[in-house]
Amino acid sequence: MLRTLMHLATVAVSIILLYVILLYPFQPATANAPVESVKSTAVALDTTSAQGAPGARVALLVFSDFQCPFCARFATEVMPELERGIVKSGLARLEFRYFPLEAIHPQALGSAQAAWCASEQGRFWPMHDLLFKNRTNLGRPMWDRLAGRLRLDGTRFGQCISAEVPARIRQDEEDGRRLGVNSTPTLFFGHVQADGTALIAKKIRGYASLDETDQTLRELLGT
Repeated sequence: MLRTLMHLATVAVSIILLYVILLYPFQPATANAPVESVKSTAVALDTTSAQGAPGARVALLVFSDFQCPFCARFATEVMPELERGIVKSGLARLEFRYFPLEAIHPQALGSAQAAWCASEQGRFWPMHDLLFKNRTNLGRPMWDRLAGRLRLDGTRFGQCISAEVPARIRQDEEDGRRLGVNSTPTLFFGHVQADGTALIAKKIRGYASLDETDQTLRELLGT
């Protein structure tokens, strides 16, 4: 009996350690996270998943996961208001960055690839919105269905989503790790540079309200 209890205790400890090592470092973030100042770091900007004027002075980079509930909340509640406000005004640009938490979200990487494949046909943002609206039913049947709704070239989309993970997704993951991302969403705010990079100054690790996000961008603008 004692030997059995000891064996069960060992198994339990092993499971906890495995969780800590493999899963805990990559978790969905929480709501109402504070704004943090960060060490100034340059990150290359991209146009395939960006909105805003080329001459915008500040940039918001959103590292996100299509199965993450707080990412979905930010994408549906905050981003549309930013797009209609400070982004449309030409003062700021908004960029989506792929950071699928594969250890806890089994469809996150495939969904990121579906968004990338849609971007190859100029439909990243419509696919972005549909993926978040259907985040509880993601998988190949849903990706194909959404591609059909967007009237993408089905053959081209199918070939793309069946191919290797695009380098852009892996680059975003690498950039995220370099910046210390270990949860989603994580927001980075920076000054746009003449060389096509953003010099990161602040971050929010978690869901941020429209007021908090807009205020942080305006603080960088000095307005």
